[in-house]
Amino acid sequence: MKAPTVIAVGLGALLLACARPLPEANETRPVVHPNSETIPVSVPYDLTALHPRVREAVERARAAAAGAETNRGTGLTVQVWSNGDRFSGQYSDGEKQGFGVYQFADGRRYEGAYLNDLPHGWGVDWAENGEVARQGRFDRRRLVERVEGAGAAP
Repeated sequence: MKAPTVIAVGLGALLLACARPLPEANETRPVVHPNSETIPVSVPYDLTALHPRVREAVERARAAAAGAETNRGTGLTVQVWSNGDRFSGQYSDGEKQGFGVYQFADGRRYEGAYLNDLPHGWGVDWAENGEVARQGRFDRRRLVERVEGAGAAP
């Protein structure tokens, strides 16, 4: 029996090989619960429910994440942690900077602006089911200005 060939690859190629697409609007994806049952869950990530400033930040974050996923441009990264968390978006000097999407292994998600590796600026935290958990302006991960949905004044 022939031994398998081992090919050494750079970290960037390894991360791209591990890349999985982020859930899109109205996509149904399986969620594995602790009892190991797979249950389909609707994950809407409905942009129409967002405040206009938050929606703009999320659109920029998604654009940066899409660019990172397809390796288009410098200053973009895809990072995957051993616990299953992943970040796709803009970075500088080894930190999240600009806009990006952080997908937690448990299904929660943050989309928006980053500064010095932390959520900072306009963004949204999505719950595991794709509903808005909180949206507004963040200051080093702390929500300092909560805003309501699309009908809210900018």
